[in-house]
Amino acid sequence: MNSIDSVEQSGPVASETRRCKIDVVVMATSEIDDYALETLANWQSYCSQHGYTLTHYDQQVLPELHINWSKIELARQHLRTSDCDWMIVADADTWVCDRARRLEMFINDEAGIEAVFSSDTSTRAGVLMPLSIRGVWECREWICPNAGFFAIRNSSAGQKFMDEWMELPFGRLSHIADQPPRDQLVLWRGLFGKWRGKIRIDKWNVLRVLDDFNWWQIKAVFGEPFIAHDRRLTLRLKRKQKLQ
Repeated sequence: MNSIDSVEQSGPVASETRRCKIDVVVMATSEIDDYALETLANWQSYCSQHGYTLTHYDQQVLPELHINWSKIELARQHLRTSDCDWMIVADADTWVCDRARRLEMFINDEAGIEAVFSSDTSTRAGVLMPLSIRGVWECREWICPNAGFFAIRNSSAGQKFMDEWMELPFGRLSHIADQPPRDQLVLWRGLFGKWRGKIRIDKWNVLRVLDDFNWWQIKAVFGEPFIAHDRRLTLRLKRKQKLQ
C-alpha cells in the first residue's frame, strides 16, 4: 500500500473553502501499470491541489475472489480506520479532466444520503443510455449505479453498507460473485433496493468513455467532463497483451 497525504504536500490549494475531509482510494496492482501509473499521477496531483488524501492499494487481499472484490474489501477496511468525512473509491481507469472542480460537487452532501455512485451509462448525442440491460432489470431503474467510482459517508450507516457489500459474495449471493460485473452485479441485486433511499446516483460529473468517437461526442456536447471513467485505457492494455 502506498499512502499519499496530500494536505502535507507542497503546491497550490484551491481557493474554494473545503467543506469536508475526503479520502480518495484507488486500487491498482502492477499488472495494470501500463495505464495506472499515469492515472495515479493524475489523481495524486489533483488531490495535492485540493487538499485531499490519496491512498493507493496495490495488493490483492482476497485471492479466492476476483480482484474487484479486493478493492471493495480494502475500501471497507479503509473507511473503518480513517477519520475522513467521505471516502471516494475510484477505479484505476478513472482520471480527472477538469482540475478546477472539487469532489464535493460529486458528493453533494445531503442529509440522509450515505452513498453516491456514478451512473452505469454512456452518452449518445447528449442522452444518457444504460450500459447494461441486466442492470436495468436488477435495479428496476433506467439509471443504475456503477461501482467504478463512488463515495461512501464515514458514518455507522456508511460502514454498515460496506460491511453488507462484502458479506454478500461469501453468503447468499456467492453464486453470482464471479459473474461480470461481479461487485457491481452484487450491488445491483443485493444492496440497491434495500438502500435505495440512502443512495444518490450522479449522472453527469463522472462520464464513461467507451472509445475515441464517444470521447469526441462527450467533448462536443458537454465540453471537458469533470472525471472520465475511461474504457479506452483497459482496451489499450488488452491489445498490448495480445501482441506479446
